[in-house]
Amino acid sequence: MKTLVCEACWTGIFNTEAIQKFWVQESRDFCYTTTWARIVQSAGNACNWCGFLSSVLPSPDTPQWPEIWTPMTDLLIIIEEADLVDNTSPQALNRCQIDFGSEGSSRDWHIEMDLFVDNPDDSAGIVTARPLQSRLNSAEAYSQIPQWLDQCKNHMDCSGVSLYADLPSRLIEVAPADSPGLPHLQSTTGLKGSYLALSYCWGFNQPYVLTTKNLEVLMRELQVRLLPRTILDAIEVTKTLGFKYLWVDALCIMQDSTEAAARQNMEQELATMDQVYKNATMTLVAACAPSATDGFLEDRPGSEQKRFDIPCRLGAEKFFVAHIQEHIMYNDMREPISARAWAFQEQLISPRLLIYASHTLQWQCRTLTCNLGASYHCPSPSAAPRLPSLQKLLLEGSEQYHNSGELSGNIAHSILQHWLRIVIQYSIRKSSLPSDKLPALSALAVSYAPVFGPGYFAGIWARSAVQQLCWRGPDNRIFFTRPDRYRAPSWSWAALDGTVYFPSFLLTHNVSVCAPCPHFEILEWQTQLKAPNLPCGEVTAGKLVIRTVLRDATFDPSTSPAIRFNAAPSSADPALPQTAQGSSDTAEDDFTRPVRCLAMYCSNRPDSSQIGGLILVESSERHGMFRRMGSYSADFSAFEGYPLDTVSIL
Repeated sequence: MKTLVCEACWTGIFNTEAIQKFWVQESRDFCYTTTWARIVQSAGNACNWCGFLSSVLPSPDTPQWPEIWTPMTDLLIIIEEADLVDNTSPQALNRCQIDFGSEGSSRDWHIEMDLFVDNPDDSAGIVTARPLQSRLNSAEAYSQIPQWLDQCKNHMDCSGVSLYADLPSRLIEVAPADSPGLPHLQSTTGLKGSYLALSYCWGFNQPYVLTTKNLEVLMRELQVRLLPRTILDAIEVTKTLGFKYLWVDALCIMQDSTEAAARQNMEQELATMDQVYKNATMTLVAACAPSATDGFLEDRPGSEQKRFDIPCRLGAEKFFVAHIQEHIMYNDMREPISARAWAFQEQLISPRLLIYASHTLQWQCRTLTCNLGASYHCPSPSAAPRLPSLQKLLLEGSEQYHNSGELSGNIAHSILQHWLRIVIQYSIRKSSLPSDKLPALSALAVSYAPVFGPGYFAGIWARSAVQQLCWRGPDNRIFFTRPDRYRAPSWSWAALDGTVYFPSFLLTHNVSVCAPCPHFEILEWQTQLKAPNLPCGEVTAGKLVIRTVLRDATFDPSTSPAIRFNAAPSSADPALPQTAQGSSDTAEDDFTRPVRCLAMYCSNRPDSSQIGGLILVESSERHGMFRRMGSYSADFSAFEGYPLDTVSIL
């Protein structure tokens, strides 16, 4: 143990009662003083602790070097357990934060380190994380997966998830009894059982898919040599885990959309997509594969980070060895599949995921996310949201009585936040067909309609409508882009491409910071569906009729504020503000023009008098109708004393 560190670190740090109290969590931190020069010198003499510190600290010749430091500056080093975020696993002292401060400053530099051990028993359960596992197609992996599944059955939040459910209309039988090496399609309409589903990136168009012409052939046999690597890997996992069936969209839904029969089949399948993923025992997520040809079972390269071994004292003569390395948070948004729109709802609807990530294999259910072999997992703040079960959300909102015929009913904001977060995350993603914007979220909308519904209009629920209609971009210097063809009404975020933000997302006193303006009323709301049996799918038209205060103004993006209201009536106070901050949604609308400002929401904060809403321009297609072109915010007094008006927005 002593040889792992230098003499100074052994006597002053690692063989002291003070560090022992920190490891056994009798003390919340441990601190000592040294200099950058001593750290570098000891690192050169093979001290693992100083070697680690020198690898994470800046050098004097780098821009990051704190100006108040010199190589001989006394540095106070404070080691503490890092704050845990939700869904971190395994639980224990597996991550620490280290602050470096000079005189008068406790934090000039900050890093975090991961700790892991080969055998948690050696550390008396103090450090429980183990080394990252990179062999995903191993016997160890296949023995771990059933254990995760058994644990999930006993999770309170995962209860009610059936392992024996209605089967989709078609499935791949991965290993028929009479010919185990020749998978084929099988009609399973009306049958019950268990199956796995695949969520993956198509990449380029797949040549080997189900069509009206090859249906009978694929029912007899799938040509294995023609299957892309990702689907072959999914078949191998399904077979090895002992499951009979696998669902893959390319082979279970007819893809030749030019044929009437295929279009009808696709509409039927899309209408039940929420059931396909909800009823799957597990969904295999090929997160690391950019396309169907890449596969996901190859060994991972392992961590490129250098690890260091340090002694950890549990008693006078009792130590264990911990491996340490700088903490670098895994960000699932960097995986290829996180850019794919369709995969978003597939993963949110699925009760259990086997995620073949770029670094290891992960299990995720509604209760737990963990890595193969119990390596350390700390979710990124930007990670895709994990929805609570439908039953749990219904229970949370049960006190919110609403009349199903009223458009004005509100959703409890803590519940509405789930949908707002979904839209924000979804808006980042892309689909190969621009027209898929609403269809690729439709299964999720159908699945959670009992919570957020009734009434769904092109991505916006009728209840708590104002909190959703106030969408905008996170930065008014970055424009949305408009698809070449009509996709949704202008008041829907689905009409444009780009990252969406909701100023209404935040809470104050457990309600949204945005509240509907006094007298704001939705008089009529409608959309025309492309396929009547897909109530949350593609739309061909829409109209929103609102009664509220509107003010005529001039929008001039070259000035600040960009909006100047037209002359106020003689009865209005001339001292009231006559300008507003505003921006257009798209670059093509960013020019000087007459506009109408629709009062939609006001701030719930007692220290704010802000009002906000939509910037409207007259539609070039229908006289007397308007469309959204941007959003604005102003002082509430700019709208006081003005009469109500009615406007129709396309």
